[in-house]
This record gives sequence, structure tokens and C-alpha cells, in this order.
Amino acid sequence: MGIEVCVRFDMRAPEWGASRSELYATAHAMAEFADQVGFHTLLVGEHHGTEDGYTSAPFVVAASLAARTRAMRIRLRAVLLPLHDPVHFAEELATLDVLTDGRAEAVLGLGYVPSEFAMFGLEPRSRVRRLEKGIEILTAAVSGQAISTDGRRGRISPLPVQEDLPLYLGGGVLAAARRAARFGLGFAPHLPSPELLQTYEAECARGNVVGRVIPNPGHYAMFVTEDPDDFWRILEPHARHNANEYSKMAVATDTTSTFVPANPDDSLDDLKKRASTWVVTPDECIELAQSLAEQGGSFQFVPLLGGLAPEFGWSSLRLFADEVLPELKKRDLLAAMPTRPDRPVKGEKTP
Repeated sequence: MGIEVCVRFDMRAPEWGASRSELYATAHAMAEFADQVGFHTLLVGEHHGTEDGYTSAPFVVAASLAARTRAMRIRLRAVLLPLHDPVHFAEELATLDVLTDGRAEAVLGLGYVPSEFAMFGLEPRSRVRRLEKGIEILTAAVSGQAISTDGRRGRISPLPVQEDLPLYLGGGVLAAARRAARFGLGFAPHLPSPELLQTYEAECARGNVVGRVIPNPGHYAMFVTEDPDDFWRILEPHARHNANEYSKMAVATDTTSTFVPANPDDSLDDLKKRASTWVVTPDECIELAQSLAEQGGSFQFVPLLGGLAPEFGWSSLRLFADEVLPELKKRDLLAAMPTRPDRPVKGEKTP
């Protein structure tokens, strides 16, 4: 199966970190670099109303970053479908697919932060109903079918380049795994849980659904450095901020999270266990790839984590590209590179 190598930009910019303008400019250059050296996937997420500016317009950011790339998949992970009108969502996703020549895909999230639903005038208790109705409309729309539900009529335009535009459902509970199979979607578990995957596979088999999975990487952010201890001293406030902000989002909800709050009096060793962040040497990274490749693992670089100064994110990306990637290729540990679709856009004739 091999390792999928990803780069993620969530655009957190706390006031004490690098400036927002510097982070956005650097993200574009980093996306271009990652694409050129052979990363598989670029990731962009969605949250609203955060103090640190977490990406709230995922389609805008994804399209802008994607314009600097030519080969990487552009994965929205995760986008909160219940907060969107599903027809508008389908139009934006299809347009992103056209702009990227068939490289777009999306992981759909249920959403769990009460304040986000309040911003959109929605009740959190409506989220499951909105998600399921949204999936019905979205899947029909991007496949070229006419929309004919809830008084809606019409077809979206443009249609996506991909005839089978990849859609996944994210989640960290068994109900999410069952729902993904029931709607014929792929599954992207939020947790590295064998039970979630087993439930999804069993439900797919029961419903005669061809399942597809994006395995959970087991970490949020990876960095490669010659001196992990020294790098951690620089990274510590940014990793602590990221862990605490994600943990705050999950407060007073039934959401399971890979993040544990990092208290001010926690030691650096405590933080390393709680921040869902791997900081490894090149040799350690190669060993990790060797152990994870057979099960289809992934590395997720977040080079601007929590407003990290760009020079440190660059040092990690370049070291990985120079010393790790060639060895992973030599050992055949990488997943197959994505290919562009060779089929015409639906409704169009080839010349």
C-alpha cells in the first residue's frame, strides 16, 4: 500500500506567532514545493469563529493553494457539511475539481462546536438531519443527476472532471462508520481505531458497497529535524497552542479527540505525549515509514503549526525532501502517486 505523504495548512495565527500575511504567503510557496518534490496530498480544514484565524473559507484557501500545484490531490479534511447549503457546496466542490483538473476530494464532517452552529443560526441538534440530507443532495448533484428534493429543482454547473469524485465521511464513533457505509461514502476515521474500520468494512459488506478508507495517521503534525530536542524547544508554544485550541472545541460535547489539554505547568515531556505531534530524525522517519507502509499509513506535515515561524517549517520540509523521500522511493515505501482522470467531463464530447 505504501505511505501517503501529506501537507496540511490550517492557518492558525495566534497574535504572538508569525504574522498572518507571512503565514499565508509561505503556505503558497510550501504547497508549490511539496508538489514539486512529490507529496501526494494537500489538506485544508474548516472551523469558524476561532480567535487564531483557523481556516473558515476552505474552498477559497484550497483553490488558492492548489493554483500553485500540478499533481497533488487537494483534500478538504474536514468540511462541515451541516453548516453549508448542499447545492452551493456541490457547486464549489465541482468547481474546485475543474480548477485542479480532477484532483479534488472532500471529507465531510458532522461538526461538533456549538458556537459554530450558533454563528449560522442553526441548532446543533439538527446536525445529523442536515448532514444526511446534505449527503443525499451533494452526491446526486456532483454525479450529474437532477436535484429534486425539498422543493429544489435543477442541475449544478460545472460538473466535476472526475466521474467518481471521492467523498468520505469523517468521524470518531461507530455511528459515523455505519453512516458512511449506508450512504456509499468512503470513511476517514478521526481516531486510529481498528473497531471503527472493522465496523465500516462489515457495513459495506452487508450493503454490497465498495468501501474506501483514508487511514487515520495517528498524529496531527510531523516534523523532521536533525535535533528533535532542540526543535521541540522552538515548537513547544505552538504545539501547546494547537492542542489547547482543539481541546477547547471539544469541551461540553461528546466528541472524542486525539488532543488532551496541555496545562501551563505541564512539562515538555507531558506535552510530547498530548500534542499529537511527531518530531523525528531522518533515520527515525524512514523507520516509521518501514513499519507503517504495509498498512497504508500516512505522514502529515503541518509546517506552520500554531503560527510557527516559517524558517522552521521550511527546514523540516527540506530535510525530509533531501534525506528521507529519496530513501522511501528507493525502498518502494511510498503509495502510488495520484493520476489525473483521463475521461471527459460528463456532458462534453471529446474532440
